[in-house]
Amino acid sequence: MARGGAVYLPTVGRNTLRLPDTSRIDLRVSRAMRITERVRARGSVEIFNLTNRVNYSAIMQRAFLVGTETNGITPLIFQNGATVAAEGLNVQPFGTFTAAATGQSPERQVQLGVRVEF
Repeated sequence: MARGGAVYLPTVGRNTLRLPDTSRIDLRVSRAMRITERVRARGSVEIFNLTNRVNYSAIMQRAFLVGTETNGITPLIFQNGATVAAEGLNVQPFGTFTAAATGQSPERQVQLGVRVEF
């Protein structure tokens, strides 16, 4: 029979691996002007990702390193920045953002347009 209980490591805590909120603001401004009685010009500016915010999509989830066996016991060592540096490992510390979602929110882009109607 299964019993309820913690399904996370008690030293890490709940919701530790949550990513920050994502946001994206797009803006479009247009203006129409009459040049002559029959000719009009319409200008527009579109700005995508106005705040130029990076939206993170991945986080380092490995929390523990396997330590050196001593007296038949292999300890697990919490993987923080100091431990990674002391061990000389080529990995990111636990909880570090490792990727950004560039496909859905690339860097800020500005698009200008002019349309002449006659």
